Amino acid sequence: MAPALLDMDGVHKTFRAPGPILRALSLGRLHRGDVRALRGVHARVDAGEIVGLLGPNGSGKTTLVRCAAGLVRPDTGEVRTLGLDPALGEGGVRGRIGLVLRDDRSFAWRLTGRENLRFFGQLQGLSAGVLAERIEDTLQATRLESVADRPVRTWSTGMRQRLAVCRALLGNPSLLLMDEASSGLDPGRRDTFYTFLSTVVEERNIGILYATHDLTEAQYLCTRVLLLDEGAVAAEGSWLNVEPVAEALFRRAGGQA
Repeated sequence: MAPALLDMDGVHKTFRAPGPILRALSLGRLHRGDVRALRGVHARVDAGEIVGLLGPNGSGKTTLVRCAAGLVRPDTGEVRTLGLDPALGEGGVRGRIGLVLRDDRSFAWRLTGRENLRFFGQLQGLSAGVLAERIEDTLQATRLESVADRPVRTWSTGMRQRLAVCRALLGNPSLLLMDEASSGLDPGRRDTFYTFLSTVVEERNIGILYATHDLTEAQYLCTRVLLLDEGAVAAEGSWLNVEPVAEALFRRAGGQA
């Protein structure tokens, strides 16, 4: 078997309770107790597949994605992204990962979409020729060419989400980590977005870890599904295998979908 693009083994993560000073400064908004975000999670993503990370809000999806990207270090367990530890930045591994977060606010809103992509591509060290070609390819693939020269502040939420995907693809990553990436897209745009992602996986032979709380999205987009319940894996496999457990979990969670 070929090495996994992402291999997580027995990952635990607990966020410790803030001290009394921080709680006072937060005016009561910070949680008083420890939060166990991940409980012994095992996960694997191989080239050529879209693995759905499904669960209600608060089930640990975002924490798992951030551990995979090296933004959060687990308390125990092992994370290997492209065979390396992303938290240590070994072998430039972070440059080989594309990350798309929900409601990303890191774009410069006064710049155009094309200018934003050029800026982030230059940060990645891409040559002018390669960068120009990849910008045009990703804008065309996400159907953003018509608005690419407008300031990002005039864009809809869905457009900005697609721009985040463009940015993630600039470095030609082997692994895409996506957290609620379709938020803000209307149903018609979602279908186009799913087709685009499936095409990217097929043509580039990459892998995607796709976090969502949308059961329909997991069913139609993902090759297989990893279902999280309060930080632990409740079920894993094809949608047919996961569906009964997922539907029961979401009913218990109050119908979040």
